[in-house]
Amino acid sequence: MSSMKDLAKQNPGLISGWRLSVTLQPGTPLKWLLRHGEVKQAAGYPSEEIPASFAVWMPIVKTWAELGIPRNESSPTMASAVGQISVDGGDLLPFLIKYRSIVELVPLSNQGRHLRRLKTEYPEFSHLVEQAYRPATGKLKRFPATYKRHLRRLPKR
Repeated sequence: MSSMKDLAKQNPGLISGWRLSVTLQPGTPLKWLLRHGEVKQAAGYPSEEIPASFAVWMPIVKTWAELGIPRNESSPTMASAVGQISVDGGDLLPFLIKYRSIVELVPLSNQGRHLRRLKTEYPEFSHLVEQAYRPATGKLKRFPATYKRHLRRLPKR
């Protein structure tokens, strides 16, 4: 049993629901980025299986006011590829959604132009594009002729 399931069982009075926290990185698929922040209103751990490399269900802890304690609330944050950001994804989430839309939906021959435009629109995140994407020339990379000759010399099975 996962530790989050244990947490849900042991503290039902503290949990008001569960929020899907998606890994905010350039390699996270678009379908997961679009689900970031999705909420399930229940104290019990959600039954949906989520790939841990892309997302995790995080508990939404009741506020101090909901618990009857007069105290100031703090804004929740989360870790990301660029440091601490607000739990709603801040400016990084719209950038990553646009980036993944380009990578997954735009033909390879047009991606370079779209990515250059994205980098000028979000200069604070342009380094993420550089790390994750190497613009293609539009041609398939071919093996060097010496490698092809080497393959022909190998004995057949």
